[in-house]
Amino acid sequence: MILFVVILIAGGRQASHADPGTAVPHFQTALERRVMFTDTAQVSRNQDPVYVQLVRGAIPPDATRLTVLTDENCAPDREGVSHCLNRVAFQTTQGPGEAVLQHHHRMSEESCLAPGESVVIVS
Repeated sequence: MILFVVILIAGGRQASHADPGTAVPHFQTALERRVMFTDTAQVSRNQDPVYVQLVRGAIPPDATRLTVLTDENCAPDREGVSHCLNRVAFQTTQGPGEAVLQHHHRMSEESCLAPGESVVIVS
């Protein structure tokens, strides 16, 4: 019993020394996020909705939710902007489908779309 309490106290102290330079976690799945499609490479900056570009495939108008399958190509460019590629799945009245999105963002301002995350499409 005493050993268990000591471990919990020590673990709490370690957690309180988080790196202050990290503004957001790599993946943010605590909230349901919304995505909006843009025609240009607009940098998404910790906002609602998250801006994405459709780079491959088509998403029918009756699709309302996407499930993120992958998060790739996250290395930032010279300006510090990541151009993450996200393969997503959706369900429509015609059946299931997939597409690829690109999420332009700075890791310090906005988290990546996480595999397994479900996002809502807004217009």
